[in-house]
Amino acid sequence: MGVDIVSACSAEQALALLEDDPVDLVVADLGLPGANGIELTRALRARNAQMPIVLVTGSESVSHVVEALKAGANDYLQKPVHPDRLTAIIRELLDDREGEYGGENAPDPALTIGPEFEGMLGPSAAMQEVFARIARVATTSAPVLIVGESGTGKELVAKALHNQSRRKTGPFVAMHAGAIPKELVASELFGHEKGAFTGAMSSSEGKFAAAEKGTLFLDEVGTMDIPTQISLLRVLETYRYNRVGASRERAADVRIVAATNSDLLRDVHEGRFREDLYYRLNVLTIVMPPLRERRDDIIPLADRFLAAATKRFEVAPKKLSREAMSALVAHPWPGNVRELRNAMDQVAVFARGDIVDANELDLVRARIRAPKFVHEIAASAPEVVRRSNVSN
Repeated sequence: MGVDIVSACSAEQALALLEDDPVDLVVADLGLPGANGIELTRALRARNAQMPIVLVTGSESVSHVVEALKAGANDYLQKPVHPDRLTAIIRELLDDREGEYGGENAPDPALTIGPEFEGMLGPSAAMQEVFARIARVATTSAPVLIVGESGTGKELVAKALHNQSRRKTGPFVAMHAGAIPKELVASELFGHEKGAFTGAMSSSEGKFAAAEKGTLFLDEVGTMDIPTQISLLRVLETYRYNRVGASRERAADVRIVAATNSDLLRDVHEGRFREDLYYRLNVLTIVMPPLRERRDDIIPLADRFLAAATKRFEVAPKKLSREAMSALVAHPWPGNVRELRNAMDQVAVFARGDIVDANELDLVRARIRAPKFVHEIAASAPEVVRRSNVSN
C-alpha cells in the first residue's frame, strides 16, 4: 500500500512511540497485554480527536465491539482478519484523513449543520441532534440501526448517512424486507443461481451485489425470518456471503443500514429476532423522534409540503392562516411526517381560497376518517357496497 509501519507490543509502548513519531492511523488489537485496546483508544482520543483508529478483536462478544466504538474507534475487524478487508478500511480512512473528513482542523459537524440537512427540514432541537448524530456516525463503516415510528423519515436518514459517508460515490440500494414474501427475502438479498429453487429460471444478482462499494438499506429488518437473519449475521461478521444455491463465497464491500418501527429487543425476548444479530445491527443507533415531539418543525414542514403540492397539482398557491397553524401544531400526528404531507396534499386540492382556514383542515381530517366509515358499511350491508362499486 506504500505506507510505513511502526509496531508496538503494548498500549504503553505505543503511547511512548507516538510521543516522538506521530502516525496517520492506528490498528490495535483489543486484547493487548496491560492496558487493552479500548483503553488505548481512549488515550489516543484524548491526544488526537481526529486520528483514525481500527480495533481488531478475536472476541465474539458484541458488547466489546460496542464499547470499542463508543470509546472512539472508527471501525473494527473480527479475527480471522481478511487482508482485503483490512487494506480496504485502511485505504478509506487514510483517504478521508487527506480529504473532507480528516485533519486536525476538521470542523465539528454539530457546528456546521443548519435547519435543513440532506433534504430534511428540522429546526427543532430534537432534529438538530439527529442531524449531528448522522454527520458523526456517517464517517464510520459500522452498521447503523435507525429506530422510529412509521412515517418519521427513516429512509431519508439512511440516504443522508450514505451521502455523508466515504461511500457516497457508490450506489444506495434500499430493500423493504416486509414487502417481500419471506421465502424470497434471502434471494433478494444475496441473489441466486439458476435452478436454486422452483421458478429460478436464470441466475440473479441480489441487493448486496447491487450495493457494492455503497450502502444497503434494509427497512423493517425485524420482519426477516430466522434463517435469513442467520445469513445476514454471517455477512456482518465476515463480510462474505453466498448466493442461494451457490457454493462460492463472494466478498461484500457494503455498509449496512437497517431500520425498524418495532421493538426489536422485545422481539428478541419473544424469540422472533436473534439476539446476536440485534447487537450486530445496533452498534450505532439513530432514533427518529415522532412529529409530536418536534412541534417546532410542524409549520416549516407544512409550508414546504403545501407549496410543493400546489405546484405539483397545478393549483393556485395557498397559505395557512394563524388558526390553521395552531390546529396543525395541536394535532397529535399519529402518522408523523407522512400524515402531515398527506394532509397538505389534500389542503392544496380542497381548500377554497388562497388562505387556508382551520375548518378546512377539519374537512381534511373527515376525509381521512372516511375509509373506516366505508368499511363499517361494508360489514353491515355488503350487497349495497357491491352495487355501489358497480355503478361507480
